[in-house]
Amino acid sequence: MAKLKPRIWVCDFETTTGAVSTSHTHVWCWAAISLDTNKDIVGQNIAQFIDFIQVACDKIYFHNLKFDGQFIIDFLLKNGWVYDDSDKPQPNSFSILRSSRGVMYSIDIRLKRRTIHIWDSLKKIPCSVDAMAKSYKIPMRKLKIDYDAFRSENHELTDEEREYVLTDCRIVAEVLKFMLDQGKKKMTIGSDALEDWKSTVNIKKIKDILPQLSDEEDEFIRNAYKGGFTWVSPEYQNQDVGEGVVYDNNSMHPSQMYNKIMPYGKPEYFIGEGH
Repeated sequence: MAKLKPRIWVCDFETTTGAVSTSHTHVWCWAAISLDTNKDIVGQNIAQFIDFIQVACDKIYFHNLKFDGQFIIDFLLKNGWVYDDSDKPQPNSFSILRSSRGVMYSIDIRLKRRTIHIWDSLKKIPCSVDAMAKSYKIPMRKLKIDYDAFRSENHELTDEEREYVLTDCRIVAEVLKFMLDQGKKKMTIGSDALEDWKSTVNIKKIKDILPQLSDEEDEFIRNAYKGGFTWVSPEYQNQDVGEGVVYDNNSMHPSQMYNKIMPYGKPEYFIGEGH
């Protein structure tokens, strides 16, 4: 039997804001655009959305899953679904892929015969929807509505609201489809870049440069992953020292990667200064 083509959708939630006096924040509108057919659907609440994806979706992208994913997880836990990240998860369960720092990458919802994968398009296109439309020269712009207006969970959508949420989905869908058609099918932009590089290098050389590390080695070297920090010497704290100098250096890391020899190969444990 021929393998069915995955059904891929871009989705978005609209939720109440803190400016509205309600007992809880809720999804008052959702929209979905099919990357396969360009079909669009608009719904009113989270229950409708969960029903929809069980019938129509194999993979879903949200732009900023950290936000939208909260409502999905909340609904699942309140409606009989269980969290199960075992090697053989049971049906009617879900799991979450997070980094060690709690950054959400994906949610997997397991049905009886298949799994729905929910990914974060912000990890592939790291910019706002508005910036995305401008950067990719899409002939659409993010619209505006009254975000703080009161809307119930079964709010009757206006034409303006419907067009607003669909436009957000259309912008993301257009850029995402372009990337997927170019073969950029990994979960993050970094993984896509690594895959591009691998396609230019002999497979044996890749194994020499990027050997498979043990869990212990991987855990140990991750302690070296540090970002920058800003610190004021106690000598100058709370003092007016006059005019300073501003340094704005962009892309320092990529330039060092391009111009310097970076660590590669099997790591070697040592005590003392680096060599």
